[in-house]
Amino acid sequence: MKVTDEILNEWSFRCHDGIVNLNDPKKLRILKEILEEKGIDLKEEKKTTKKAEKEEFFKDLSLKTKEQYSSQLGGISNIFLSPYTVIKDWRSIRGNEESSVGKNIEQVLVNYANSKEDGIAKRLSEKGNDILIDGKKIEVKSSEKDTINTILQSSFYADDPNKFYAFVTNTSSADIDVMIVSSQLLHNYYLGEEIINTYKLEDDNNILAKKIKEGIDGLQFDKMILSSLVDGKVNSEPKSFKIGKVRVRFILNISTD
Repeated sequence: MKVTDEILNEWSFRCHDGIVNLNDPKKLRILKEILEEKGIDLKEEKKTTKKAEKEEFFKDLSLKTKEQYSSQLGGISNIFLSPYTVIKDWRSIRGNEESSVGKNIEQVLVNYANSKEDGIAKRLSEKGNDILIDGKKIEVKSSEKDTINTILQSSFYADDPNKFYAFVTNTSSADIDVMIVSSQLLHNYYLGEEIINTYKLEDDNNILAKKIKEGIDGLQFDKMILSSLVDGKVNSEPKSFKIGKVRVRFILNISTD
């Protein structure tokens, strides 16, 4: 509610001067008392964090996946709800402990799916495809906390309506949250319509090819390698560039094999 001139005047009177100073604790307390008397609740407006915005965005993507890819999802939509599914006490259904939390989570999702419909899910040993549910390939991205893990390695979101991602959060807790999102939706969002409409054209008209070339030309790999070999550490030269909403990052690995 708007703080009116009447309230400010009363505040100034009780403060015995006409100075409006919100940094003065005494005067701020007097203002709060006046507002409470008039039934006005003075609360600071909560700022939306990037993490919260990202979570809401991925919830929306999960709902759109259910809506737009219902035929491709098949039995997945009967197992995992939208926007997310909570799996209680996930460690109790993981079976034998695996070599990493990520692999444990993959097995948990398989076991959970098979508990809903026997034989519908299994593990995969393909790069970029971790599990198979009702014949659909799913890559699992897990996170210890409530932050969605969107760090990719060498493979980007595929433009494939039959591939999905399972974003799993809170693996350090007893219960985990699972969101199923279409790979194609992610692909389209992060690259953008302008790039997608031209990436199959020849190089002169291919915006994606142009941006990749511009990005690489702006990096100085020779200086990066020289610094590592001479000084024993990589210099502070830029090691990444952006294409749309995607950041391409390079990591230098040197081996003496």
